[in-house]
Amino acid sequence: MERGDKDISTKPIVHPVALGGFNKKTASLYDARRPHYSSEAVDAVLKYMELDNLEPLENLSADILELGAGTGKFTKSILPKIKKSVKYLATDPMEGFLEQAKMNCPNITTKVCLAEDLPFPDSSIRLVVAAQCFHWFASDASLKEIHRVLVPGGKFSKLESNLFLFFHS
Repeated sequence: MERGDKDISTKPIVHPVALGGFNKKTASLYDARRPHYSSEAVDAVLKYMELDNLEPLENLSADILELGAGTGKFTKSILPKIKKSVKYLATDPMEGFLEQAKMNCPNITTKVCLAEDLPFPDSSIRLVVAAQCFHWFASDASLKEIHRVLVPGGKFSKLESNLFLFFHS
């Protein structure tokens, strides 16, 4: 590298604001103050996902992958409405927030990871949902990763402020 050149890393990182404010110390306060998801919004996501007639697929990492699960606000709203046989995986880059999510949803499976660098094989997720978090990782890299992990015909649902957008792969 020449003197004065900048080393611009393409490795995904957690946003500095999130690193400073979203941690184990603030998780319970965040959880207490964050609004809940309306039943109508959760029901709309469920209707879009068409979970009633899931065909068995081999080598799935999850039926539903939740990105940016945080303290589990959306997770807690959707889990009682899905069948126990649906494999649900909640992810977030902040371990302290996922610890709070596990307190809110004791039987949830979680994974610390970034949306831009998903540690799952290609075509191994049926449905991806991002509830009130996409703005933290809205990039070509995250969209490519979401598309990569979705099975053919998989779906991506983005929920912001109880409004929802749906995408097919």
